[in-house]
Amino acid sequence: MPATFSDPSAESRPIRLIEPVALEVALSNLPAPHQVWARAQGFAAKLGETCVLFEPSCAISGAIIGAGTAKDRTACRFGIGAAIADLPNAIYHLEHDLGAPDLDEAALGFLFSCYRFDRYAKQSGVLAQLITPK
Repeated sequence: MPATFSDPSAESRPIRLIEPVALEVALSNLPAPHQVWARAQGFAAKLGETCVLFEPSCAISGAIIGAGTAKDRTACRFGIGAAIADLPNAIYHLEHDLGAPDLDEAALGFLFSCYRFDRYAKQSGVLAQLITPK
């Protein structure tokens, strides 16, 4: 897969980026089964931490990703983007409260994570796709 964003008109699933200080409020805004699942997984909103959310039919309904603190994001660049690239095969869009610099860095990190050097050996590509963040 080339390192590009998906078509903005494509059907997509939400990725909610959550900072640790807003964890309880963010989880309380999720449907009850998703709240239980995230807590059972020990989701703490650490930078790059992921929790895939499912429908009752077991289809992917979205994901939550830990955004960490501003200090975490400064110390470990592209952590959010790399976490997005590790999600299962689906098209996603971001739902967030991040400022433009952090959002730009997450998008760039996703594109960097899509790159695969395959001159000498075939590499498996990133399955997750992302719609250009707003």
